[in-house]
Amino acid sequence: MYAKCSSVEYAQQAFNEVSNKNAQSWNTILSAYCKKGLFGETFQVLDVMPEPNVVSYNSVISSLTHHGFPGKAMGFFKRTQRQCGDEFLIDEFTVVGVVNACACLGVLRLLRELHGFATVIGVRFNLVVCNALIDAYGKCGKPEYSYSVFCQMHETDVFSWTSMLVAYIRASRLEDACSLFDNMPVRNVVAWTALIMGFAQNGEGEKALCIFKEMLEEGIVPSASTYVSVLSACADIPIIEKGKQVHGHIFRYTCLIDLHNVFVVNALIDMYCKCGDMISAMTLFGRLDGKDR
Repeated sequence: MYAKCSSVEYAQQAFNEVSNKNAQSWNTILSAYCKKGLFGETFQVLDVMPEPNVVSYNSVISSLTHHGFPGKAMGFFKRTQRQCGDEFLIDEFTVVGVVNACACLGVLRLLRELHGFATVIGVRFNLVVCNALIDAYGKCGKPEYSYSVFCQMHETDVFSWTSMLVAYIRASRLEDACSLFDNMPVRNVVAWTALIMGFAQNGEGEKALCIFKEMLEEGIVPSASTYVSVLSACADIPIIEKGKQVHGHIFRYTCLIDLHNVFVVNALIDMYCKCGDMISAMTLFGRLDGKDR
């Protein structure tokens, strides 16, 4: 209970009072430290655990990646693999944790090795594992591998489709991205924004604006990220009239999005600067709270 409430001190006290500690007791206190990012204490607990198991290792791997240490997560996985030898067992949670670390690091070779190893030992490739692989291969610049995983899935969800879409966009395969987008069963704001961003980043601002118009016509409410991508397209064309229309749209929907969002305002300033309207740019800059100088 204390661990789930993020009260590590009370969790440690409760743990100390347990006379007959079992694997669950140890893994609970280990997980509490992991979730808080207290890795010094995490490894101290791990060092004195009588019998750390796959649950213990999974907690450490996933938490290291979550807290921004994918390299350490990968190092821990390899080190544990060497120390345990043939006794080192992995499950789908291990695969997801290490795959996410590979995605953050962009290490394709290690990702392929893990994928192959997991296949050989019979790890269950459920929805979560497959989604992680699609995302990771996309981040490693191999959308064809993402698509191979995608095609073998018996069950997909919005994240599967969106990850596949983003994988194509990262590789600038916009024709494939559009084809996939047209067949998506559910096209949420994340998918629309990803497609708009893809065209904007590849110098096709007019197409990005057309997609934004379609998005609005379908009743999809834009997010801050959507506006940033659309304003980027306006800035690169550059067409001041389009940019002002988007600015007006943001102003009208201020109840749905924070007009003072620093990323949106920065994008507006950039758009006005590139379109030559320095007065509007300076006016916005003067109103910006918490300037990221």
